[in-house]
Amino acid sequence: MIILLSLLLSFKTQAISVDNEGNIGFKIKYYGLGRTGERCKSDFNCASLCCKHGLCASHNPSMGAYCGKSIGHSCVSRAYCAKQTVESCYVVRTGKDPRGKITCALRCFRKRTFPPCRNGRCIQLRSPPVPSFDPKNPDCSKVIDPPTW
Repeated sequence: MIILLSLLLSFKTQAISVDNEGNIGFKIKYYGLGRTGERCKSDFNCASLCCKHGLCASHNPSMGAYCGKSIGHSCVSRAYCAKQTVESCYVVRTGKDPRGKITCALRCFRKRTFPPCRNGRCIQLRSPPVPSFDPKNPDCSKVIDPPTW
């Protein structure tokens, strides 16, 4: 009986019934198995691990369906947060001058990416600092090829 009671405490018991012969019946809904559209209080109530606005929501990356939570909302990993645009600037190779010396320029690129999920919350992405660059006297010693993303 103690084992049965402790087992029931780990589930969400929706109804307990007793028939005429004293047999006890339980209607149990397991935590973590909530389907899309069912009520939830936590991401862990949903099979998708995505509880948005009190309802289980879809999260199936192989089908292109992402949870897409806003900044400050709960998350289990960064893929559950809504993508944001981040701008990264680099000193990139632009070619060679007539004497064969590498030429470069400061270029900035934008990319959509998932923000971090830190301490169970989606946090704002921060763009990395812009490297110092003097176009009149460029230092091309640490150039990279332009990103392909």
